[in-house]
Amino acid sequence: MSSRKIVTQFVAVVALLVASSALAAVITVGDPGYPTIQSAIDGSAPGDTVSVPDGTYIESLNIRDAIVLLGQSRDGVVIDASTFDGDVDSDDPVHVVLHDFTLIGHATGNAAYGLKIAGDDMTADIEDVKVTGSRRSAIDLNGLAGAAVNRVEVGGVAYGVGVGVTDC
Repeated sequence: MSSRKIVTQFVAVVALLVASSALAAVITVGDPGYPTIQSAIDGSAPGDTVSVPDGTYIESLNIRDAIVLLGQSRDGVVIDASTFDGDVDSDDPVHVVLHDFTLIGHATGNAAYGLKIAGDDMTADIEDVKVTGSRRSAIDLNGLAGAAVNRVEVGGVAYGVGVGVTDC
């Protein structure tokens, strides 16, 4: 193979990598049009990053696309879902990344998991996350093709377990 052909192939691969990374956006909570984490999630596309500045956010979240949810710091970003009969739920994406936040779950709700991720052929990356106050399992991973869980702290679970892994 000639050196010219190798260089041409290399340039084509680099151009493809640059183009694919340019398609992903970073959406910051608090920017115009995104007053809440959920509004930023709803406005994101697969591959985007939702950046969450330090603060307390009183909401329950539904993640429906393969995104990155990235908090500024684990102890500084607090998602307080304690008044919602729900959880941080993710059941459709192919891959979800959750980093650097604290979640306060619902202690009395019927389906009150703290963080529930379920779905065939789905993978998850959970890192530097703290989950407290859930009625059921703090983190429930169900039917995933794979998951990486690093530097996770759970506590205050009324029933269930800290981290539950089923059919993975």
